[in-house]
Amino acid sequence: MSRWLKITAGVSAGGSFLTLALWYAIAFLPYLGEIKTISSRGNKVIKDIEHVIYPLAVAGETTQGLRSYAVRGAYWSLVHEQNPQGMLKWHTNNMLWLGASFIHFTDNEIFGLWVECVLPRCDGGLTSTAEKYFGRKISDLSERELAGLVALLKNPSRYAPGTESGETRTNEILKRVKTHNNAFNANSDQR
Repeated sequence: MSRWLKITAGVSAGGSFLTLALWYAIAFLPYLGEIKTISSRGNKVIKDIEHVIYPLAVAGETTQGLRSYAVRGAYWSLVHEQNPQGMLKWHTNNMLWLGASFIHFTDNEIFGLWVECVLPRCDGGLTSTAEKYFGRKISDLSERELAGLVALLKNPSRYAPGTESGETRTNEILKRVKTHNNAFNANSDQR
């Protein structure tokens, strides 16, 4: 009896692995080059201000949140928007793309992807949002304005610059960055 259980478990595990490998080859790998290109474009956009905006983005979303938003935006833009599918397929593919992102992308590449895909399309992301809400290039924004930009991405209608909730969220993000920097500097002094 235990022999049959072992065989059944082996076939089930092998079938699951084969299904996952097939999905990976069909539903993710064909988009890998395009995702890398979008990521590179995002990193070029923020090259001069990355040292300012990255800590703000992490304070507003966490590194896992950045990865999740970036991958979801890329999936939406590259796949779902062209061929809308049911919610089960949407959620399943998002989870699988997120898992595959850990294999193929560094945190820096994910940040570039987030810059371009944080909103539902991978066509300008933060750049077009900065111009829409502040009327200037992203590289010309102050630290507070960049924090406001990060704040509004969570929910643009609720956290828009100039709104009470937008200002509150902006202040929270700036406070988190300051707290993190103070803790980092205190630890550096103790070494």
